Amino acid sequence: MSRVADVIRQALVRCRAREQRPLARPDGARPVALGTRLFPLFPHTADDADQA
Repeated sequence: MSRVADVIRQALVRCRAREQRPLARPDGARPVALGTRLFPLFPHTADDADQA
């Protein structure tokens, strides 16, 4: 999970300058906010299939 989070952070770093420098944004681009939540899910059991 930490590797996935690192890949996401690295991808976003390339765009960080655009936050403070609107001229660095592509034409028509608008600022956005991004939130991520990475956490383990409980394992599925055979009983879970009956409830779906």
